[in-house]
Amino acid sequence: MLKTLRSIVVSLGKKLHFLFTFCLLVNFSVAYAEGSKDLYPAGVSGNRAFLYSNSSASSSVSFPFKTLGTHYVYAKKNEFIAVASSVQGISNGGEIRVTAPNGSRDVITVYDGRIPDRLRELNGPNHFGENHSNKYTPSYIPVNGDEGIWKIEFIPRGSETSPDNPEPTDDLADGDWSIEGRRSVVIAAWDISVEDESRTSWREGRVYTNLLNLKLYNTLEYENGAYHGTNYVLTKDGRIYRVKNNGNNGYAFTFFSNNKGFIDAAGSPIYKSLNTTNSLVIKNSVHDPRIADDDVRNLVTHKLFYQPPSFDLPSSAPVILWSKTNSKIQTQTWLKNTAIVPIVTKVAFNGSEAATPNQASQKGGIITFTANVPGTFRITIPIASPGRDKVIVGLAAAGENRIEWKGLDGNDRLVSPGLIIPKIKVKLSSAEVHFPFIDMEINPKGIVIELTENKHPYLVKDKSLDESVYNDRVYWDDSDVSEGMAGEGSDPKVNNIEGSSSRTLGHIWGTYNRDYEVTRNGNDGRGSFSFGNEKAMDTYAYILSNEEAAELNVNIKVADLKIVSITPVGNSLASGKELSYVVKVKNDGPSDITGANFQFLAPPGFQITKAVHSSGTCATESNQNISGSNYSSTLNLKNNCEISYTITGIIGTGMSAPPFRVEANIMRPADVTDPDATNTEFAQKPLTAATECAAVASVVGCNNIMYNDVVAREVCVNSLIAPIEYTLLPGGTEIEITDLPVGLTFRYVSGNVIIDTPPTIPGEFIFTIGTKGNDTKKTTVLVRVKANGLAADIEVTGHVICLGENALLKATSSITGAVFTWYSDAALTNRVGTGSSFEVVAPTA
Repeated sequence: MLKTLRSIVVSLGKKLHFLFTFCLLVNFSVAYAEGSKDLYPAGVSGNRAFLYSNSSASSSVSFPFKTLGTHYVYAKKNEFIAVASSVQGISNGGEIRVTAPNGSRDVITVYDGRIPDRLRELNGPNHFGENHSNKYTPSYIPVNGDEGIWKIEFIPRGSETSPDNPEPTDDLADGDWSIEGRRSVVIAAWDISVEDESRTSWREGRVYTNLLNLKLYNTLEYENGAYHGTNYVLTKDGRIYRVKNNGNNGYAFTFFSNNKGFIDAAGSPIYKSLNTTNSLVIKNSVHDPRIADDDVRNLVTHKLFYQPPSFDLPSSAPVILWSKTNSKIQTQTWLKNTAIVPIVTKVAFNGSEAATPNQASQKGGIITFTANVPGTFRITIPIASPGRDKVIVGLAAAGENRIEWKGLDGNDRLVSPGLIIPKIKVKLSSAEVHFPFIDMEINPKGIVIELTENKHPYLVKDKSLDESVYNDRVYWDDSDVSEGMAGEGSDPKVNNIEGSSSRTLGHIWGTYNRDYEVTRNGNDGRGSFSFGNEKAMDTYAYILSNEEAAELNVNIKVADLKIVSITPVGNSLASGKELSYVVKVKNDGPSDITGANFQFLAPPGFQITKAVHSSGTCATESNQNISGSNYSSTLNLKNNCEISYTITGIIGTGMSAPPFRVEANIMRPADVTDPDATNTEFAQKPLTAATECAAVASVVGCNNIMYNDVVAREVCVNSLIAPIEYTLLPGGTEIEITDLPVGLTFRYVSGNVIIDTPPTIPGEFIFTIGTKGNDTKKTTVLVRVKANGLAADIEVTGHVICLGENALLKATSSITGAVFTWYSDAALTNRVGTGSSFEVVAPTA
């Protein structure tokens, strides 16, 4: 009931006051004073936010960048500057300090220059020599020949260095104000005007500030107690936005605009709000708006004008900027640059490794485009379901830009194998504006940011569909800000891709409500403890170029290339013998590939004589090369294609003793992912199959490389075979043997497999030993099992003499000088030799 009654009384009072003010204004055409009357024009809603003016060293959550109400005004030769404030010239009053572009400084303390009430604030200053009672008389400063930007500082009644912080009074923006107290560090009304050299007209659009430190009476319960000020923001690239605060309320807050918002240590924008107002964190996370722009890191503070900037502003002018030490060092600052509509051309895509046009591995690639002006780019990569479109935002330079895409979709997951990306879409933004509200507790209706047309008088053409003429879209990301009370936080909390109309669905948080504290000094309550309490909230906007969409059909290629098997074909490892290998190679997909490198490597001394492949129509081969014991070629393999090589050679006399180890490998082409053989460096081309396999530590037994050891054994039936040993490979615990001859068995000894039992059937056998679960290396054994001699043939107790095998027989005796005679029959009638030894050729049956 009290709230309703107050609203009625306030509303009625405002109507009567406006009618009275209007009657007094009809005799004055246009008042060109620039300052508080522009924030609070006739009929404005809400409460008056007072200008905070203080330079004390004490830290402040609300005011990390303190100034003495610092403003700037551009004036030409022989013009005049008029200044005034509500505390000027009264008892124990304030003063106005004026610093010329050349560094000379004046301090104005006289009564002239006081704005005594709301009527005179609206009507503005008298020209020199005028004495209209419904206007105020300012203090005048002649520019003479010192053309440039003048610094104006408004000093309060209280000490400028006082740590005291008394509250402002509860005054409507469209009403009179109470006289500021003696200890007050705030100012109700302030004005700067530029008078032409004839002293008969005012020059509008000349006054700006880099930031406004403002204080409201501490009530967040009513919309009529909020702040509704409007500014025109001029960007360095020459565009202008009209910005309406639209009923936000921070009680005490900092208002400024820059081109990057909050930044990281390198000076790059993070495009996020901060979960703090700690003064040290803020000062490290945003460019100080009081000082010169950082041209090296392109950190720019935009200029807050009270009216649309003047048509006659130069591109730059000299100025003495704010400093803690009252420095008189002159610098140049930008003013009105010629705006250029951003345009994007020449969008292209190349793989990250070998710049393959319109093809990439899952590493991604390089997107290139040309921008006509510097700005912020937005690249959209359409990703089919179940993925989500990837949006990349960053800074663009004028000219060619090369942007890395790391192969991730909008959910930061690797894109699917075989994905076709039909187009790459690029937009370029310029005139980027950020509004880092520091300690703005509530913003229930959202700040309204509207682009004006690109010519004086910079009208807002809100019917235009051309975003280079009008745009009211804003963006934000509050994901790092602590959760607020239900209904108090921003919704959505992140809106950094499509943005929303700031007039209808802008960056909104908090409600008009009484204070309700949940966690002390937290933002999970209402009123002074709402979502923005002691947070730094960034709302931003920019002009987007027309979208340049290049139809590229980018192919994300993934192919699981593998060596399926190596099978030796032969029956002897003797020098001069022919030995062949059948090698099977497969592309297990899902992508077709072009340009995979295949190698077959045999020991030195093995002379390859020919290499023949068969694959039907699914593969083609090029760059075939035989070099001694090695063979290489380049393969184009369709998805699921298997090729079979037969590689034949002669065993040379210089080869080392068996086992003979050969290797077959296949390496992916650049800009293709092989799941178990792809390095992780964004731009690193594949070098060898071994290095690509080694880069994937999670894979046991890379299938791109296979080794084969071939050994040979000759043994008689039922004779112990020379031991065959095989070591189990990592990742496997079980042996895998194919075609083991009858009689041969294996056993484990210290993790190795040993085969040394007698075979029981004669013949020529080939069997393979491997590790289940790891096909990297296998051993092929060539076994020749010979039959025993016939029972009627020579027999030696305890020994078996194979059929067709020579035997060297030796005889010994304890008799000194014994003479041995060898007979081939039991009757000792067929003597065949004498001596202690005799070689017999075993029968061949």
